[in-house]
Amino acid sequence: MESWRIEVNRAILMSLAPSTQLAYHRSWRVFQRFVASMGVPEEWPIPVDVILRFAVHLKETGLSVRTIRGRIAALAFYSRARGFMDNTSDFRVRRVLEGWAREAPPLPDSRLPVSEVVLQRILPTLSAICSTPFETVLFQTAFTVAFFAATRISELLPKSKSDKSQRAIQVDDITIGEKGVLPMVWIIGHSIVFWAERHAIFSNRGTDLGLSAVATIRWAGRRGMLWGAFLPRVIEMAAEGTPPDVILIHLGENDLVRMPGLQLVGRMTSDLHQLRRRFPQATILWTRLLPRRAWPGARSESAINAARRHVNRDITRNLAWIGGRAVSHRDIRVELPDLFRGDGVHLSPRGCDLYLDEMSRAIGGSISDRAGGGRSGQAGLAPSCGGNGQPCH
Repeated sequence: MESWRIEVNRAILMSLAPSTQLAYHRSWRVFQRFVASMGVPEEWPIPVDVILRFAVHLKETGLSVRTIRGRIAALAFYSRARGFMDNTSDFRVRRVLEGWAREAPPLPDSRLPVSEVVLQRILPTLSAICSTPFETVLFQTAFTVAFFAATRISELLPKSKSDKSQRAIQVDDITIGEKGVLPMVWIIGHSIVFWAERHAIFSNRGTDLGLSAVATIRWAGRRGMLWGAFLPRVIEMAAEGTPPDVILIHLGENDLVRMPGLQLVGRMTSDLHQLRRRFPQATILWTRLLPRRAWPGARSESAINAARRHVNRDITRNLAWIGGRAVSHRDIRVELPDLFRGDGVHLSPRGCDLYLDEMSRAIGGSISDRAGGGRSGQAGLAPSCGGNGQPCH
């Protein structure tokens, strides 16, 4: 064979993944043995009748339709690679495979995906299975890296001891940060949080709020969310993944038009105490209720604003009792209409920018405090409110 043809065949074969090359090679060997056993001469392009006889033979040996399709795919590849017509795409071949698939549809996969919660349950059990502490740490590390890096087995491990391809993860591919695992921050709230997250995405400022080096932020904004949905959402999030080190809450405005301020304060205070018991080491931040240019459903805007100020004052004080803090957005005022959308409720892009800036400062300051940095970065944080006669905006 001419050298250029050899190179073309080699390049075509290399276009396949190594695992596919191996599978096709095995399928081709099976086909060659079948042809030899039937006394059929090798013929190109492969006749449709031969392909159909081969498919029936594979089914009679008990192979699944999926495996048969893989064998037929190998014939298609080699036919095309040699420049011949691909008779595996013939109407009869396709319909036969489809008919078998309908006769025995695949069973649904009963295996559950491995979630972070499942991983946390698996890791402690390895010590009862592994023979040495080294093996335990080895497999715990492998499972953890595979989960968070979303790797296949072939990407995580070499094929053999002699494999020098460096396709698997190498030591040089892994960086261990000086600070270890970053603090987890939850941001939970109604539509203000929902739209702020989207503004952060589409304005290219990023949902990490400029804190990617010091924190991992998880957003949980839900449009129209009321305070009553807060604890159930916390329970859901706790079951789904890493517990929080910092929780920032922005809820309450939607409830003001549905219940008296005093009743809302009582409910919020009770739930915040439950939150503290559930996460005793977490820093709890609560955004003071923002002013609005319109309060849909309210009988009196002046009464609603009075209730809003009382809730801000009382919750700020009650938060201090459990070691929490309130976050003020003093730059967001009704006197500045360009900070609001036309509905007078939601924030405009400029309003979202101010809102996100304050959130970033509040979260960054709290993380600094947790690291022992003192009361740095406290812009917007209010440990007390109204005690000196100053109004809570």
